[in-house]
Amino acid sequence: MNFTLGLLLVILGLILGSFMAAAIFRLRSKTGGLLTGRSFCANCKNTLQPIDLIPVVSFLLLRGKCRYCGKPIPRSCLWIEIITALVFLSVGYFTGVGNIWLLIWQLLFSSVLIFLAAYDSLYGEIPDEVSLPAIAVALLGSFFSFTPSFISALLGFLLGALPFFAIFFFSQGKWMGGGDSRLGGLLGILLGWQQLLIAIFLAASCGSIVGLLLIAQNKKQLTSKIPFGPYLAVGGFFTMLFGNLLWNWYASNFLF
Repeated sequence: MNFTLGLLLVILGLILGSFMAAAIFRLRSKTGGLLTGRSFCANCKNTLQPIDLIPVVSFLLLRGKCRYCGKPIPRSCLWIEIITALVFLSVGYFTGVGNIWLLIWQLLFSSVLIFLAAYDSLYGEIPDEVSLPAIAVALLGSFFSFTPSFISALLGFLLGALPFFAIFFFSQGKWMGGGDSRLGGLLGILLGWQQLLIAIFLAASCGSIVGLLLIAQNKKQLTSKIPFGPYLAVGGFFTMLFGNLLWNWYASNFLF
């Protein structure tokens, strides 16, 4: 990947990250459409001007505060922008431009995973308004070789969705939310059942490590509920980029 492409991906990631941060707030507050509407300060309700919306730069220039009322701007906005830019750069570097449509596909679903992970991290929910359309688009992708075959995608969906739904159903939502089953199903479509297992293993490992660290720091208790969506998204993202490598390593060392 050359410097120009890397720079373009970073800029695109910053812009899209800023848009997603605003869309997350609109979706949660029911103000404006997911893809439409003007951004405004959640505290003073002043409409933000273009100079207030430059990714990262505006946050730094305003020192993390609203220009109009001086209230802090949520740091989640800044982190979503930065993470999206880094994710886009990583996808461009490891996927390359040999197949431009695959690159666009992976950028699209990386954005979906960031959106769902951020929403779940902030509000403890995975919104159907994003997860269900993403599932439909992912299924369509199976006809264009972006995902495994349609039958494999359906099998992946069932294997990704049903176990999480069972946990949600039998625990009555105490152990896991219903949105996790839809995110698991989405990953099953995108990755296929073999690589889905890798994604879930990575998600469970990351979740366990972070959970233990939070308990050790007295920030969480053993019975505390921690959103699993962000870890599923992280596991899914790394598997999307390195799934074939990880599966081949596992199969050669433990299956044959």
